[in-house]
Amino acid sequence: FWVLGGHSGSGKTRLIDEVRLQALTQGVIVHHAQSSVEVNEPYDIWRQILKPLVLTQSITPTQLAILKQFVPDLTQLVRIDPAPTNVAHPRVLQSSFLRVVVTLLHNLEAPQLFVIDDLQWVSPESVVLLERVIEMTRQYPIMVLGAYRLSEEPPRGLLSRTSNENSHTCPGACRISHH
Repeated sequence: FWVLGGHSGSGKTRLIDEVRLQALTQGVIVHHAQSSVEVNEPYDIWRQILKPLVLTQSITPTQLAILKQFVPDLTQLVRIDPAPTNVAHPRVLQSSFLRVVVTLLHNLEAPQLFVIDDLQWVSPESVVLLERVIEMTRQYPIMVLGAYRLSEEPPRGLLSRTSNENSHTCPGACRISHH
């Protein structure tokens, strides 16, 4: 898990674009999501990532039924009908959603790069799933690269995954951390 912090206009996005380009030229599947201060919905970044991700895999009607609870327009992208669902308790539904996304990621064969821009505005629900994905990077060919503005810290917990020995500060410009 790599985190890049910098002031607005310091070149974070340019650096991310270079990393993304290098990854693509080496056969890595790149997923990009950008959080927004205006859109603070549950799983905001995962809504952007899941749409292209489900197109590369076979998903079951039951998985689709769970995913569409958080990404409603997903059913327009796949050629199956979702299974009928009972409205579950929100925590049960959230747990099922996390389980389905993790299962989809387990099934990935090619190396994956998840680029998350503007971490400072990511929803708390997205952070929970992002933490699960970060844990998966130890066992699967998944890399997560996040960027945030130094003037606005990302959600608590994400930077605590990096230690001072893996953190590098560029004078007046940026902070690069690795978990």
